[in-house]
Amino acid sequence: MLSRRGRILILLCFSLRLLLIASAASAEDWKIGVGGGRITGYFGLLARTGMPREYMTDSELADIGALRRYRVVIITEAGNPGPISRAVEQYVAEGGIAITEEQVAPSTAAVKGRRLGPVT
Repeated sequence: MLSRRGRILILLCFSLRLLLIASAASAEDWKIGVGGGRITGYFGLLARTGMPREYMTDSELADIGALRRYRVVIITEAGNPGPISRAVEQYVAEGGIAITEEQVAPSTAAVKGRRLGPVT
C-alpha cells in the first residue's frame, strides 16, 4: 500500500500529465525543473508518466531567471534554503507553480495558498 506522500505524488504527476495533454502547449513549454537533495523518486515518477523534466542545481533554484524556464518546479531538501525561498516567492508571484518540501518554505505573506504541511 502506498504512503500518503506516494499517493499525493502519483496524483500530482497524473494531474500534470492531464494538463499537458489538455493544453495546446508543446512539451518544451511544459518543462518541469526538479532540484534538491532527494529527487530520485520525483525523477522516476515523472519519467514513468512521460513528463518532460530537468535536474536543477541549488544555484539554479536560487536564480529567478533559471526558474522562469520552467512551468513547474519541484524542490526537495535544499542546501541553502534562504535564497531559494526568496526566488521561489518571486517565481510564484509571477505565475509559476512550485512544489516544495521541508526547508524551502516561502512566507505566507508573499505566497498565498493552502499548505499541505506545517510552515516553520
